[in-house]
Amino acid sequence: MKTMITHPDKSKRLNRRKFLSLSASIALGATALSLPISCEAEWYSRKLYKLSLSRPAMGTFVNITVLDGSQNLAAAAVGMAYQEMDRLIPLFSRFDSSSPLSFLNSEGSLSAAPPELLQVTQASLHYHSISSGAFDVTVLPVLLAMEQSFAATGLPPNFEEFDKIDTLIGSQYLGINNNSISFARPEMGVTLDSIAKGFIVDNMMAALRKQGISHAMVNAGGDIAVFGGKGNNTPWRIAIQDPRQSGQSINVLTLNTGSVATSGSYEIFFDEEKLYHHLITPGQILPQDKNISVSVHAASVMEADALATAIFVMGMEAGKNFLNKQRSIEGLIVSSDNKCFYSSKWQV
Repeated sequence: MKTMITHPDKSKRLNRRKFLSLSASIALGATALSLPISCEAEWYSRKLYKLSLSRPAMGTFVNITVLDGSQNLAAAAVGMAYQEMDRLIPLFSRFDSSSPLSFLNSEGSLSAAPPELLQVTQASLHYHSISSGAFDVTVLPVLLAMEQSFAATGLPPNFEEFDKIDTLIGSQYLGINNNSISFARPEMGVTLDSIAKGFIVDNMMAALRKQGISHAMVNAGGDIAVFGGKGNNTPWRIAIQDPRQSGQSINVLTLNTGSVATSGSYEIFFDEEKLYHHLITPGQILPQDKNISVSVHAASVMEADALATAIFVMGMEAGKNFLNKQRSIEGLIVSSDNKCFYSSKWQV
Protein backbone atom coordinates (compact mmCIF):
# COMPACT_ATOMS: atom_id res chain seq x y z
CA MET A 1 0.00 0.00 0.00
CA LYS A 2 1.47 3.33 -1.07
CA THR A 3 0.59 6.36 1.02
CA MET A 4 1.74 9.89 0.27
CA ILE A 5 1.53 13.25 2.00
CA THR A 6 2.16 16.24 -0.22
CA HIS A 7 2.36 19.90 0.75
CA PRO A 8 2.10 22.94 -1.51
CA ASP A 9 5.65 23.96 -0.58
CA LYS A 10 7.35 20.57 -0.42
CA SER A 11 6.53 16.92 -1.04
CA LYS A 12 7.77 13.92 0.89
CA ARG A 13 6.84 10.26 1.24
CA LEU A 14 4.99 9.28 4.38
CA ASN A 15 7.56 7.27 6.35
CA ARG A 16 6.75 4.08 8.25
CA ARG A 17 6.75 5.76 11.68
CA LYS A 18 4.38 8.50 10.50
CA PHE A 19 2.11 5.94 8.82
CA LEU A 20 1.90 3.82 11.98
CA SER A 21 1.08 6.97 13.95
CA LEU A 22 -1.67 7.84 11.45
CA SER A 23 -3.06 4.27 11.57
CA ALA A 24 -3.15 4.41 15.35
CA SER A 25 -5.05 7.70 15.22
CA ILE A 26 -7.59 6.21 12.82
CA ALA A 27 -8.09 3.26 15.14
CA LEU A 28 -8.87 5.40 18.19
CA GLY A 29 -12.03 4.03 19.73
CA ALA A 30 -12.54 1.60 16.85
CA THR A 31 -11.40 -1.81 18.02
CA ALA A 32 -13.09 -3.61 15.11
CA LEU A 33 -11.43 -1.41 12.48
CA SER A 34 -9.39 -3.44 9.99
CA LEU A 35 -6.57 -2.00 7.90
CA PRO A 36 -7.90 -0.02 4.94
CA ILE A 37 -7.68 -1.37 1.38
CA SER A 38 -6.43 2.04 0.25
CA CYS A 39 -5.25 5.16 2.02
CA GLU A 40 -4.60 8.58 0.54
CA ALA A 41 -3.25 11.33 2.76
CA GLU A 42 -2.12 14.74 1.52
CA TRP A 43 -2.45 18.48 1.93
CA TYR A 44 -5.39 19.52 -0.25
CA SER A 45 -4.66 23.22 0.21
CA ARG A 46 -2.62 25.39 2.56
CA LYS A 47 -5.38 25.13 5.15
CA LEU A 48 -7.00 21.74 4.57
CA TYR A 49 -5.54 18.27 5.01
CA LYS A 50 -7.22 15.51 2.96
CA LEU A 51 -7.59 11.95 4.19
CA SER A 52 -9.31 9.28 2.09
CA LEU A 53 -9.69 5.64 3.11
CA SER A 54 -11.57 2.65 1.68
CA ARG A 55 -12.69 -0.58 3.33
CA PRO A 56 -14.69 -3.56 2.02
CA ALA A 57 -18.10 -3.82 3.69
CA MET A 58 -21.77 -4.38 2.84
CA GLY A 59 -20.89 -6.15 -0.40
CA THR A 60 -18.96 -3.18 -1.77
CA PHE A 61 -16.16 -0.76 -0.89
CA VAL A 62 -16.93 1.98 1.61
CA ASN A 63 -14.86 5.11 1.08
CA ILE A 64 -14.59 8.06 3.45
CA THR A 65 -12.95 11.31 2.38
CA VAL A 66 -12.55 14.19 4.82
CA LEU A 67 -10.82 17.56 4.63
CA ASP A 68 -9.77 19.33 7.81
CA GLY A 69 -7.06 21.61 9.10
CA SER A 70 -5.84 18.89 11.49
CA GLN A 71 -4.65 15.53 10.20
CA ASN A 72 -5.08 14.02 13.68
CA LEU A 73 -8.71 15.15 13.89
CA ALA A 74 -9.33 13.87 10.36
CA ALA A 75 -7.85 10.45 11.20
CA ALA A 76 -9.73 10.13 14.49
CA ALA A 77 -13.03 11.16 12.88
CA VAL A 78 -12.65 8.60 10.08
CA GLY A 79 -11.97 5.95 12.71
CA MET A 80 -15.15 6.88 14.57
CA ALA A 81 -17.19 6.74 11.34
CA TYR A 82 -15.95 3.24 10.54
CA GLN A 83 -16.63 2.23 14.14
CA GLU A 84 -20.23 3.35 13.69
CA MET A 85 -20.45 1.30 10.49
CA ASP A 86 -19.10 -1.78 12.27
CA ARG A 87 -21.63 -1.29 15.07
CA LEU A 88 -24.61 -1.04 12.75
CA ILE A 89 -23.93 -3.69 10.11
CA PRO A 90 -24.58 -6.67 12.45
CA LEU A 91 -28.04 -5.30 13.28
CA PHE A 92 -29.25 -5.51 9.67
CA SER A 93 -27.48 -8.53 8.23
CA ARG A 94 -29.80 -11.29 6.98
CA PHE A 95 -26.75 -13.51 6.39
CA ASP A 96 -25.57 -13.50 10.02
CA SER A 97 -27.61 -16.07 11.95
CA SER A 98 -26.95 -14.20 15.20
CA SER A 99 -28.31 -10.86 13.99
CA PRO A 100 -31.63 -9.43 15.26
CA LEU A 101 -32.95 -9.43 11.69
CA SER A 102 -32.14 -13.13 11.26
CA PHE A 103 -33.89 -13.87 14.56
CA LEU A 104 -36.98 -12.01 13.33
CA ASN A 105 -36.94 -13.94 10.05
CA SER A 106 -36.56 -17.32 11.73
CA GLU A 107 -38.99 -16.78 14.63
CA GLY A 108 -41.54 -14.44 13.08
CA SER A 109 -41.29 -11.91 15.90
CA LEU A 110 -38.68 -9.94 17.78
CA SER A 111 -39.25 -8.26 21.13
CA ALA A 112 -36.92 -5.58 22.52
CA ALA A 113 -35.69 -4.86 19.00
CA PRO A 114 -32.68 -2.53 18.73
CA PRO A 115 -33.86 1.07 18.23
CA GLU A 116 -32.00 1.34 14.91
CA LEU A 117 -33.77 -1.75 13.56
CA LEU A 118 -37.09 -0.32 14.68
CA GLN A 119 -36.30 3.00 13.03
CA VAL A 120 -35.37 1.46 9.68
CA THR A 121 -38.33 -0.94 9.71
CA GLN A 122 -40.71 1.92 10.49
CA ALA A 123 -39.16 3.95 7.67
CA SER A 124 -39.67 1.01 5.30
CA LEU A 125 -43.39 1.07 6.06
CA HIS A 126 -43.47 4.80 5.27
CA TYR A 127 -41.78 4.30 1.90
CA HIS A 128 -44.08 1.34 1.17
CA SER A 129 -47.05 3.61 1.77
CA ILE A 130 -45.96 6.61 -0.30
CA SER A 131 -44.83 4.38 -3.19
CA SER A 132 -48.17 2.50 -3.25
CA GLY A 133 -46.41 -0.75 -2.38
CA ALA A 134 -43.54 -0.53 -4.88
CA PHE A 135 -41.04 -0.47 -2.02
CA ASP A 136 -41.54 -3.64 0.02
CA VAL A 137 -39.00 -5.20 2.36
CA THR A 138 -41.05 -8.41 2.72
CA VAL A 139 -39.93 -9.73 -0.69
CA LEU A 140 -37.30 -11.95 0.97
CA PRO A 141 -39.22 -15.21 0.32
CA VAL A 142 -39.24 -14.44 -3.41
CA LEU A 143 -35.55 -13.51 -3.35
CA LEU A 144 -34.63 -16.77 -1.58
CA ALA A 145 -36.85 -18.85 -3.88
CA MET A 146 -35.19 -17.30 -6.93
CA GLU A 147 -31.71 -17.99 -5.56
CA GLN A 148 -32.55 -21.61 -4.68
CA SER A 149 -34.41 -22.38 -7.90
CA PHE A 150 -31.71 -21.00 -10.19
CA ALA A 151 -29.00 -22.78 -8.19
CA ALA A 152 -30.87 -26.11 -8.46
CA THR A 153 -32.39 -25.99 -11.96
CA GLY A 154 -31.12 -22.88 -13.71
CA LEU A 155 -34.73 -21.72 -13.94
CA PRO A 156 -37.01 -19.44 -11.89
CA PRO A 157 -39.69 -20.96 -9.60
CA ASN A 158 -42.75 -22.27 -11.44
CA PHE A 159 -45.94 -20.25 -11.28
CA GLU A 160 -47.61 -22.60 -8.81
CA GLU A 161 -44.73 -22.24 -6.37
CA PHE A 162 -44.63 -18.49 -6.93
CA ASP A 163 -48.36 -18.13 -6.21
CA LYS A 164 -47.77 -19.76 -2.83
CA ILE A 165 -44.79 -17.53 -2.06
CA ASP A 166 -46.67 -14.44 -3.19
CA THR A 167 -49.14 -14.82 -0.30
CA LEU A 168 -46.25 -14.06 2.07
CA ILE A 169 -45.44 -10.71 0.47
CA GLY A 170 -46.85 -7.44 1.75
CA SER A 171 -45.66 -4.88 4.27
CA GLN A 172 -49.24 -4.67 5.52
CA TYR A 173 -48.44 -7.99 7.26
CA LEU A 174 -45.42 -6.46 9.02
CA GLY A 175 -46.31 -5.08 12.43
CA ILE A 176 -44.52 -2.79 14.89
CA ASN A 177 -45.82 -2.46 18.43
CA ASN A 178 -43.76 -0.39 20.85
CA ASN A 179 -40.30 -2.00 20.61
CA SER A 180 -41.43 -5.27 18.98
CA ILE A 181 -41.61 -6.34 15.34
CA SER A 182 -43.73 -9.26 14.14
CA PHE A 183 -45.14 -10.98 11.06
CA ALA A 184 -48.87 -11.57 10.65
CA ARG A 185 -48.23 -14.66 8.50
CA PRO A 186 -45.86 -17.58 9.08
CA GLU A 187 -42.84 -18.06 6.83
CA MET A 188 -42.61 -14.37 6.00
CA GLY A 189 -39.21 -12.73 5.85
CA VAL A 190 -37.67 -9.28 5.59
CA THR A 191 -34.63 -8.00 3.74
CA LEU A 192 -33.44 -4.48 4.52
CA ASP A 193 -30.72 -4.48 1.86
CA SER A 194 -32.43 -1.66 -0.06
CA ILE A 195 -32.67 0.76 2.87
CA ALA A 196 -30.24 -0.19 5.66
CA LYS A 197 -27.07 0.69 3.73
CA GLY A 198 -28.38 4.21 3.25
CA PHE A 199 -29.20 4.44 6.95
CA ILE A 200 -25.67 3.30 7.83
CA VAL A 201 -24.09 5.88 5.50
CA ASP A 202 -26.23 8.61 7.08
CA ASN A 203 -24.99 7.60 10.52
CA MET A 204 -21.38 7.49 9.37
CA MET A 205 -21.72 11.06 8.12
CA ALA A 206 -23.34 12.05 11.43
CA ALA A 207 -20.34 10.55 13.26
CA LEU A 208 -17.94 12.64 11.15
CA ARG A 209 -19.89 15.82 11.84
CA LYS A 210 -20.07 15.04 15.55
CA GLN A 211 -16.25 14.97 15.59
CA GLY A 212 -16.18 18.47 14.09
CA ILE A 213 -15.50 17.62 10.43
CA SER A 214 -16.85 20.33 8.10
CA HIS A 215 -16.01 18.78 4.69
CA ALA A 216 -16.73 15.10 4.04
CA MET A 217 -17.94 12.44 1.62
CA VAL A 218 -19.03 8.88 2.42
CA ASN A 219 -19.50 6.56 -0.56
CA ALA A 220 -20.75 2.99 -0.08
CA GLY A 221 -20.89 1.64 -3.61
CA GLY A 222 -23.05 4.46 -4.96
CA ASP A 223 -24.92 5.27 -1.75
CA ILE A 224 -23.35 8.69 -1.19
CA ALA A 225 -23.54 11.42 1.44
CA VAL A 226 -21.63 14.70 1.12
CA PHE A 227 -21.31 17.64 3.49
CA GLY A 228 -19.79 21.11 3.39
CA GLY A 229 -18.26 21.02 -0.08
CA LYS A 230 -14.50 20.64 -0.51
CA GLY A 231 -13.58 24.08 0.82
CA ASN A 232 -12.88 27.28 -1.11
CA ASN A 233 -16.50 27.23 -2.39
CA THR A 234 -15.77 24.02 -4.34
CA PRO A 235 -18.64 21.49 -4.41
CA TRP A 236 -18.32 17.72 -4.43
CA ARG A 237 -18.68 16.14 -7.87
CA ILE A 238 -20.72 12.93 -7.99
CA ALA A 239 -20.59 10.91 -11.19
CA ILE A 240 -23.67 8.83 -12.04
CA GLN A 241 -22.56 5.60 -13.66
CA ASP A 242 -23.64 4.84 -17.21
CA PRO A 243 -25.46 1.49 -16.79
CA ARG A 244 -24.49 0.44 -20.33
CA GLN A 245 -20.78 1.28 -20.17
CA SER A 246 -18.66 0.22 -17.21
CA GLY A 247 -16.41 2.98 -15.94
CA GLN A 248 -18.30 5.70 -17.80
CA SER A 249 -20.60 8.34 -16.32
CA ILE A 250 -23.94 9.42 -17.73
CA ASN A 251 -24.31 12.54 -15.58
CA VAL A 252 -22.35 14.48 -12.94
CA LEU A 253 -23.96 16.18 -9.94
CA THR A 254 -22.26 19.02 -8.10
CA LEU A 255 -23.34 19.19 -4.46
CA ASN A 256 -22.11 20.89 -1.33
CA THR A 257 -24.41 18.93 0.99
CA GLY A 258 -26.86 16.16 0.14
CA SER A 259 -27.39 12.50 -0.60
CA VAL A 260 -27.56 10.33 -3.72
CA ALA A 261 -28.31 6.64 -4.29
CA THR A 262 -28.63 4.52 -7.42
CA SER A 263 -30.53 1.28 -8.05
CA GLY A 264 -29.84 -0.66 -11.22
CA SER A 265 -30.37 -3.98 -12.95
CA TYR A 266 -26.95 -4.12 -14.58
CA GLU A 267 -24.77 -5.73 -11.90
CA ILE A 268 -26.42 -8.61 -9.98
CA PHE A 269 -28.29 -11.44 -11.72
CA PHE A 270 -29.63 -14.86 -10.77
CA ASP A 271 -28.95 -16.39 -14.21
CA GLU A 272 -26.03 -16.45 -16.63
CA GLU A 273 -28.17 -14.95 -19.42
CA LYS A 274 -28.75 -11.87 -17.23
CA LEU A 275 -32.51 -11.91 -17.68
CA TYR A 276 -33.44 -12.13 -13.99
CA HIS A 277 -31.92 -9.40 -11.84
CA HIS A 278 -31.99 -8.94 -8.06
CA LEU A 279 -34.53 -6.09 -7.85
CA ILE A 280 -37.76 -7.91 -7.03
CA THR A 281 -41.09 -6.38 -8.05
CA PRO A 282 -43.81 -7.25 -5.51
CA GLY A 283 -46.42 -9.57 -7.04
CA GLN A 284 -44.32 -10.41 -10.11
CA ILE A 285 -42.07 -13.36 -10.87
CA LEU A 286 -40.75 -11.66 -14.01
CA PRO A 287 -38.39 -8.75 -13.30
CA GLN A 288 -39.26 -5.19 -14.25
CA ASP A 289 -37.53 -4.57 -17.58
CA LYS A 290 -38.49 -0.97 -18.45
CA ASN A 291 -35.73 0.67 -16.40
CA ILE A 292 -32.07 -0.24 -16.04
CA SER A 293 -31.04 2.49 -13.61
CA VAL A 294 -32.62 5.00 -11.22
CA SER A 295 -30.70 7.62 -9.25
CA VAL A 296 -32.32 9.74 -6.55
CA HIS A 297 -31.06 12.92 -4.86
CA ALA A 298 -32.64 13.38 -1.43
CA ALA A 299 -32.00 14.86 2.01
CA SER A 300 -30.86 11.50 3.43
CA VAL A 301 -29.19 8.48 1.87
CA MET A 302 -31.79 6.22 3.47
CA GLU A 303 -34.55 8.06 1.62
CA ALA A 304 -32.59 8.11 -1.65
CA ASP A 305 -31.78 4.40 -1.28
CA ALA A 306 -35.38 3.33 -0.66
CA LEU A 307 -37.00 5.56 -3.28
CA ALA A 308 -34.46 4.68 -5.99
CA THR A 309 -35.51 1.05 -5.50
CA ALA A 310 -39.21 1.96 -5.44
CA ILE A 311 -39.02 4.03 -8.62
CA PHE A 312 -37.05 1.31 -10.37
CA VAL A 313 -39.67 -1.37 -9.77
CA MET A 314 -42.47 1.02 -10.78
CA GLY A 315 -41.25 1.10 -14.37
CA MET A 316 -40.60 4.16 -16.51
CA GLU A 317 -44.04 5.75 -16.78
CA ALA A 318 -45.15 5.18 -13.19
CA GLY A 319 -41.69 6.20 -11.99
CA LYS A 320 -41.85 9.46 -13.95
CA ASN A 321 -45.30 10.22 -12.58
CA PHE A 322 -44.12 9.52 -9.03
CA LEU A 323 -41.08 11.78 -9.41
CA ASN A 324 -43.15 14.59 -10.87
CA LYS A 325 -45.33 14.61 -7.73
CA GLN A 326 -42.44 14.73 -5.26
CA ARG A 327 -41.14 17.99 -3.80
CA SER A 328 -38.36 16.67 -1.57
CA ILE A 329 -36.45 14.50 -4.07
CA GLU A 330 -35.05 14.65 -7.59
CA GLY A 331 -34.35 11.73 -9.88
CA LEU A 332 -32.77 10.38 -13.06
CA ILE A 333 -34.31 7.32 -14.75
CA VAL A 334 -32.49 5.44 -17.52
CA SER A 335 -34.83 3.20 -19.54
CA SER A 336 -33.99 -0.12 -21.15
CA ASP A 337 -33.98 1.62 -24.55
CA ASN A 338 -31.37 4.12 -23.29
CA LYS A 339 -33.70 7.06 -22.86
CA CYS A 340 -33.14 9.35 -19.87
CA PHE A 341 -35.77 11.11 -17.83
CA TYR A 342 -34.66 13.90 -15.52
CA SER A 343 -36.94 15.40 -12.90
CA SER A 344 -37.39 19.17 -13.09
CA LYS A 345 -34.55 20.23 -10.76
CA TRP A 346 -32.04 17.50 -11.53
CA GLN A 347 -28.77 18.91 -12.90
CA VAL A 348 -28.45 18.09 -16.59
